[in-house]
Order: sequence, then C-alpha cells, then structure tokens
Amino acid sequence: MKTDALSTTEIKQRSLSGAKWLILTNVFGMPVAFAIAVILGHTGPAALGAYALAQIFIGVITTFVMFGGPTVLRNYMPKVQRARDRGQFLCSYGIILVGLMLFVLSVFYFFPSLLEFLLHREFDQSSYGWFVLLTVVVISSECLMGAAAGLMHIELAAIARLMARIIILPLVAGLYFFNQPFLLAHTMETILVGFLAAYGLGAILCLIGIARDSRFRLKVGWHLPPGFSAFALTSSAAAVFSFFYANFDRMCVLSLSDLEGLGMYQAVLSLMMLIEYVPNILQTAIVPVFSGLQEPGQRATLNRAFAFVCRNIVLLITSVSLVMIGFSREILGLLGEGYDVYYYLLALYSFVSVVRAPAFPSLAILISAEKNRFRLGQSILQLTAQMILTMLFIRSHGVLAIAGAKMLAGGVSTFVAILYVVYGLKMAPGLARSYKVALITALGMLILRIGFVPPGWTGSVLLSSGGLAAFAIGSRLSWNEIHGLVKIMTTRSFNLSADTGSKDF
Repeated sequence: MKTDALSTTEIKQRSLSGAKWLILTNVFGMPVAFAIAVILGHTGPAALGAYALAQIFIGVITTFVMFGGPTVLRNYMPKVQRARDRGQFLCSYGIILVGLMLFVLSVFYFFPSLLEFLLHREFDQSSYGWFVLLTVVVISSECLMGAAAGLMHIELAAIARLMARIIILPLVAGLYFFNQPFLLAHTMETILVGFLAAYGLGAILCLIGIARDSRFRLKVGWHLPPGFSAFALTSSAAAVFSFFYANFDRMCVLSLSDLEGLGMYQAVLSLMMLIEYVPNILQTAIVPVFSGLQEPGQRATLNRAFAFVCRNIVLLITSVSLVMIGFSREILGLLGEGYDVYYYLLALYSFVSVVRAPAFPSLAILISAEKNRFRLGQSILQLTAQMILTMLFIRSHGVLAIAGAKMLAGGVSTFVAILYVVYGLKMAPGLARSYKVALITALGMLILRIGFVPPGWTGSVLLSSGGLAAFAIGSRLSWNEIHGLVKIMTTRSFNLSADTGSKDF
C-alpha cells in the first residue's frame, strides 16, 4: 500500500523545527503567565482564586467532552498512512466528539448539581448558552490543535496554545490599570472571555495549516485506526483521574475557605505551572515523534531520542526548581503582600518537580507505545491515594494535608512510571547520574531552606548559587552541551548518532 508517512529524517527535521518554535513561544509565554499571576495577585487573593476557578471550568470541558484527551490525535495521526485515511479519521473522531458533547451538555443542563459539584460554586442556568458556546469553541480548538501536532505542524499547535496568554494578559492588565474594581468583581468572567477568544483564534490558525497540508485530505467517511477504542477509552479514564488529581486539592482548599483562600494557594500553583509549562507544551512535539518511531526497526533511534529528551528536561526542570526552592519567599512576595506565608509549600512542590522531571518523556513513551493498562492503573492508584491521605489529615493539618497528599501521591506514582519505562520497557540502561544528582541537590536545598537558612536575600542567593553549582558539576554539564542546545534552537539540527544522549539523562 502506497503511503505518505514521513521518513525518520523528515520526522527529525519537523520535530526540531517544532521544538524551536516551542522554545520560542515558551520563552515568551512563561513571563506572560507570571505577569498574569502577578497582576491578579496584586488585584487581590480573590481575583487569583477566581482565575483558579476559571481554569477548573476549562478543565471540566476538556476532560469530560474531549474523548481520549488531547493525546489521541497526536498519537494516531502519525500512525495513519494515507491522506484520505487521515481525513476520514478526523471526520470520525469529530462525529464522536459531537455525540459526546451533546450527551455531556445535556447531563449538565438537567443535573446542574453535577457541574456545581465540580466547580464548588452555584451555576447560573441563564448563562448556560455561554457555557455551550465556550464548550464548542474549546473542543473544536483542542481537536484541531491535536490534528496539527499529529501532522507535525508543531509550530502551529505551539502558537495556538500560547494564544490564551497573549490575549488574557492585555485584558487583565488593561482592567487593572483602568478599572480595577470591575476586574476584582468579574475576574472569572473576564478570564473566560479571554479563553473564548484565544481558543477561537487558535482553532482558525490550526485549521488553515491543516487545510494546506498535502498529507491531509478531508473525506467524509468512517476510519478508526487499530487499537483506537481501547486507547481512547483508557485515555479518557486517565484524563478524568488527571483532572481530579490536578484540581482535587483546589476543590478542597475552596471547601475550607473562600476565593481568597484559594487565591493564596493558587499563588503557589501558578509558580509551579511555570516549572512544568515548557515540558507540558513539549509533549505536543514529543508524542508524535515517539509515535513515529515505534516501528521495530526504529528502536535504537527511539532510545536515543528518549535519552536526549530526558537529559535536557531534567537539566531544565531541575535548574528552575532549585531557583524556586532558594528564592521561594522572595518569588512569592512578587505576587503581593502575605503570599510568602506559603514559601514552604513552594519549596516542597519544587522538590517534587525534580522527582517528576523524567516523567514527561516517560509519559510520552507510555502514550506512543499504547501502554493503556499501566496508565489507567497508575491514574487510579494515584488519585485514590491522594483522596485517602487528604481525608485522613485535612482536619488536623488543613492546607498542608491537601498539598502534601497531592505531592506524595503524584511523586510516588510518577517515579514508579519512570522506573517502569526505564527498566520495564528498557528505554535506558538505568537511572542516570544527572537525575540522581538532581534529587540529592534538591533534597539538600529543601532541608536547608525550610530548616536552617534564615529569611533574607543573602541566604537565598547563597543557597541558590551553591545548589546550582553543585548540580552543574555533579551532572557534568559542559559548555559543549550548552552549545549543542543553542545549536538546536538556531540551526534546527542535532546528531542522533549512537552516542547521542547515551552517557546519561
């Protein structure tokens, strides 16, 4: 059968081009995300809490309507061999989404208490039409972004994903300077309008890119790749568990306090999102690449690509996390007065981010290899452990119990997934030196930050610089490696030879 699948060289070229755009958009996106948090933080904890509630609202839509989550199209588009089949696959998937959307929207309409439980707030039924519009736009955009990424138009998906920050920042900044009372009173509505415009523009951008791709021809018909149903069902279940894992703590904090209490906690989460923002976005590129290398003859290339991605993500996340631990008081202070009381939570979350660092490429391997049972089992155990630990200790320890349960369950669960991918799937010889050094350095800094280093810039500077130096030396970070990273961003080329990334990750 004649196919138009990309060759290994083309996959590498497109992934590198996409990675460059992902890096560029994230270099811009991270300070924008931080600026939004700072503006809302200075507006008041209630505004930051409303921002968190708006994120939960969007999460409800993408979790319960997007069948299989965003990974379905990114995983299967590279595996479908012909342009016509890709068009029929997207058509079939779209029909499934429309049916599921009608079902979910009907359930929420006739049983509004379910939506109110997820939001922990009353929902005005007179606004249901706007909820329907937002759902249609968000799901359409997510579908098109997944298709664009699966066709290796990673730059389009990256720009589309960035739209939310590009639109929301000037929106909240303008209201902050010219009508701050309105922003404080209508933060959630403002943010949701921003999301609506951003998802709409992102959908149009991806649609144009897909329509121009010769490897895609929209054809009305029915075509689902082998294994689609099992993968999509498992991914949907995993998405539901991930939603509750990501939002259960915020729901519990909201149940303990009001939007102001949620806003204080959201300040910590906003900073943690900065750490994991780049790796999460990079999965837009990683999943299609790994999916395209799943053929038996590509195993050596897949292993080298995995080692390369792991090494660089560990270096990136650890470096940022060590700075977060060292300057946890000062960074929270940038959001406004009083937020630094949760400095210890930021330090703890940053340590867990180091533990979880290799989980991002490991998850991409699990998705592309369609290890559905493992992913589902991991999600079930992770969420169950988090809920049990939270309920056991929430009365005695409050927010610390909520955050601690999330960190412990998530850290252990993802570490097990890393071990499974490395040793069970034999993607690497073992846990590498750089990762071990990262864990030791982050743990040492965490102990010093919470237990011994006094408040003040002097102690924070010494702690951070010492930790970064120890990690750089211990992980054997060289100038040649730094030059190689710069080369990837500027020339879009790197060497997937036998020794690429093999010394460790």
